[in-house]
Amino acid sequence: MPIQYCLDANILITAWHGYYSPEIAPSYWDWLAERAREGRIFCTEIVKEEIKNKDDDLAEWIKIHPELIRNISDEQRGEEIQEKVRKIMSECPELVNFRKQKSEGDPFVIAHAWAVGATVVTKENKLGPNNPRMNIPDVCEHFSVPWTDDFGLLRQMGIRLSIQDY
Repeated sequence: MPIQYCLDANILITAWHGYYSPEIAPSYWDWLAERAREGRIFCTEIVKEEIKNKDDDLAEWIKIHPELIRNISDEQRGEEIQEKVRKIMSECPELVNFRKQKSEGDPFVIAHAWAVGATVVTKENKLGPNNPRMNIPDVCEHFSVPWTDDFGLLRQMGIRLSIQDY
């Protein structure tokens, strides 16, 4: 089976409001939706909720592309995902800042990818061992879960972008 990719919310939010905005790169969003239909790219329902709370236009796009979202409760490995979330929070509590309500979905993104053998895709950078905080890449490496950024995703999938004049 081809590699699956589990997207962090920041991948969608940054692309939507930046270099892959629908006005500039509509084919990027078509491509994402098609890969989701194929089962190659997905987000957890936690990511959907995070986007729904912050971004109306992107939330609307996700609403019309439900194939992108995987609910943990619907997964065959739902219990395993929950166990992995507990393990992540036990061994890497610095991943989530509950006081600032920041990164609360990150353990679910990592656990979901870990349980189904997917690669995590995030815009976060690795902080390294001397930092008191942890980002997604730090936790992924701690548990040997593969990760990349959005540009790595495109490279790994062999995608080349082209420009069209209208």
